[in-house]
Amino acid sequence: MRKNVGYEGLVAEILPQENIDNILGQVLSSREAEVVRGRFGLNTELKTLEEIAENFGVSRERVRQIEFRALRKLRKRIFAKPVISKGEESALPYESRFRGLLLTPISELELSVRSANCFKMANIRIIADLVIKNEEELLGLKYFGKKSLSEIKSLLESLGLSLRMKLPNKFNPPAR
Repeated sequence: MRKNVGYEGLVAEILPQENIDNILGQVLSSREAEVVRGRFGLNTELKTLEEIAENFGVSRERVRQIEFRALRKLRKRIFAKPVISKGEESALPYESRFRGLLLTPISELELSVRSANCFKMANIRIIADLVIKNEEELLGLKYFGKKSLSEIKSLLESLGLSLRMKLPNKFNPPAR
């Protein structure tokens, strides 16, 4: 039975320090990484919001916001589905890859908080729900503007998709 080792001990037990530094360096900006290190006592002593705010010359609320954004990025990285390599990709039939892409939840995409909230309010839960919409429908969503539209269009383009797509007849999204 494990003794009560606390958060720091548990993290150190699960991940070697080099892995933690690599993950923080890859996923977070230097400022976000420093805030996370200070707040959770990684490579340094545990610090309060006020102490970190004083070091950066910002308010404690701003440090809290930076910490929240950093933790959200880390969560997305940890729970992201593994990417299929080029060799494995060709083994999957095109239709199955396409279907899997369309069934991907919107929450797994790296969207701005505004766009994610707009889609949540509009009950757009998977990519298939999104690609059948046109620009006018999206701009009609509350709080969804031109900047959010350009973000979505570039994201869809990077996935090889676009707005106003005609989906195959046999594409049946799961019942929600």
